[in-house]
Amino acid sequence: MIDGTPSWQNDPERPPSGDRPHRWHLSDRLWNLSRLLNASSINKLLRVRSAKSMPDTLKSRFAAMLIPEESVDRALSEVHRLDDWVGAWSRAAQRFMAESRREDAAGEWEASAVARRNAAMCYHAAHLVTEDDPRIVRALRASAVQAFGQAITRLVPGTRRVGVPWRTRRLPAYLSIPTNHQKPAPVVVMLNGATTTKEETFIWTATLRDRGFAILALDWPGTGESVDGQPLSSFCDDMTEGIFELIESEPDLDASRVALLGASLGGVVAFRMAASDRRIGAVVTLTPPFDPRPWVAAINPMVASQLVSLAGQAASIQVLIADFSLVDVVARIRCPALVFGAARDLVVPPEEAVKLTSALGELGTLVWYPDGAHCLYDRVDDWSMVTADWLADLFELPSLPSKASEDFGDHSTQVDTAAAESGDTGTPTDAASISPSDPDGASDPVDPAKNEDKPDTDTSHEP
Repeated sequence: MIDGTPSWQNDPERPPSGDRPHRWHLSDRLWNLSRLLNASSINKLLRVRSAKSMPDTLKSRFAAMLIPEESVDRALSEVHRLDDWVGAWSRAAQRFMAESRREDAAGEWEASAVARRNAAMCYHAAHLVTEDDPRIVRALRASAVQAFGQAITRLVPGTRRVGVPWRTRRLPAYLSIPTNHQKPAPVVVMLNGATTTKEETFIWTATLRDRGFAILALDWPGTGESVDGQPLSSFCDDMTEGIFELIESEPDLDASRVALLGASLGGVVAFRMAASDRRIGAVVTLTPPFDPRPWVAAINPMVASQLVSLAGQAASIQVLIADFSLVDVVARIRCPALVFGAARDLVVPPEEAVKLTSALGELGTLVWYPDGAHCLYDRVDDWSMVTADWLADLFELPSLPSKASEDFGDHSTQVDTAAAESGDTGTPTDAASISPSDPDGASDPVDPAKNEDKPDTDTSHEP
């Protein structure tokens, strides 16, 4: 039986288990301001200053894709209105494709593959801002998938493209089996958010792969390559049948040690899968919602439009998000869960991670990033190390020195379930009060104290 308490909980180098998550004192104010950011207001800002001036919390997503900073800056400097976005990033992708061909001709296969991976991520970035023409979106997605597939098999040995059986179709995925670790290997299944893709989440897995975990990164129904003809919905928990069918067909994979790692809405899907299938050994989630129904109307209009256009094709964000609640699901969870929360999340209210951990009781562990934004794109190295340590302990992998064990306290705080259950988030005296344990689970943004300086925001991060 897997113990839900990681061995490092009592490590003297870690923060005390009673530490409570501190709420960002500007959160409510910026949530309210983000509702004013529509296409018209953003275009006015871009006419004065190009997209290169966007906050670092937004740029961090491109860094997490491993796109070189100079290429990001060049693409963003060409964006002076939203209509410039697709063209700027498509040109960046084409420059990388040309570089890949030059390197390939010179016999530099690794440099060629890196350039092709960068091209794939630029094609992906090109449709992160809403594009009304579905033909353009499909073309950009196909270009990203093709370039990434050509690159990743060279860059990560033991990786190949596979299909996961699901109902009457197969879900596209990448399977990566470690080549220099003990087998059969435990498996981490990566579940993307609504606008992330398996290509993007696979890039996040370097630390897990280095630690000996096999990776299965897939596009769940309604996302990535699986978006066409399939509406976005969390009710696809029967994916576990196909996932275990694939794992059990691979002699180098251990079907008795399988964890799910979901980003944002992918975290909801992960919990639904774990609630319906006891074979799941652990769940890890990045900035997930707990019950989005009370606050969905407060989502930034650009994010809402992006969700409806790219993922769900639903009539409205309210219709799209209606089934992404975990209120009635957590009682059926029987495996340990690691929940990552970010105090500066402006896509999912930060309190949602606290409420989810509280509802999980002794099975839940909350890791809180006081300066983190949605999906923790600028903390990938850190949260992936923490995750690798936690899963390695649960699945009894050999102990290895981990940088996460050394600098965990520099970026994040581990919070015990007792603190979460108490509803005490340790808010500073100048912050608006929150109540994560409200009976109705609501976490509506309210007006906070005034006269604060406006910092970086993440109003168009991954939902």
